[in-house]
Amino acid sequence: MLKTKAFQDYFPGNRCFGCGPSNPIGHRIKSFWYDELKEITVCIWQPQLWFAAATPDILHGGTSGSLIDCHAIWTAMATRYKRENRAFGSPPYLWWDVTRNFSIDLMKKVPTDQGHLEILAKAVEMDDHKAIVEARIMLHGEEKVFGRVVAVSTKPSQEMMDLLLHPSPWFEKMALTFKILKYLGKSHGIF
Repeated sequence: MLKTKAFQDYFPGNRCFGCGPSNPIGHRIKSFWYDELKEITVCIWQPQLWFAAATPDILHGGTSGSLIDCHAIWTAMATRYKRENRAFGSPPYLWWDVTRNFSIDLMKKVPTDQGHLEILAKAVEMDDHKAIVEARIMLHGEEKVFGRVVAVSTKPSQEMMDLLLHPSPWFEKMALTFKILKYLGKSHGIF
């Protein structure tokens, strides 16, 4: 089911709030093939209290949107690589970095305190420049949120790929600062 390396880990310098491995304060989602033959991907994500809505037990709707948006982009990339019979992350690089449009239907409240969320996605339409991806946030087998993302492919410049392939020292310092703040917060009962 899950491969050992997440799609995002092929681009360790990515700083996106939703999916960037180099962003220590973001969601840092990890996307994998769930069923490669059916081209379905999965992201397992544990909500934290700081992503809550008005009450700490409910996930903020914007967070649901961000999770669906980012996971859908990686689903589009993985599907394109698969359809071209290429290893994920191999050059020439494919990059679906522009979300043209996305919509979500917040069907039911998403609890933050009942375990990991499972985000399933599939590209339902795809051509050389655009993919339409449908995604669902699930909790214990129950669909909570449905989303549809229109992703547009671009040809990344060498400068962009250098940034995506290599973590920034500035972000590494920021990650250390965040770890210290998180430790201090836990030790003082804040988190």
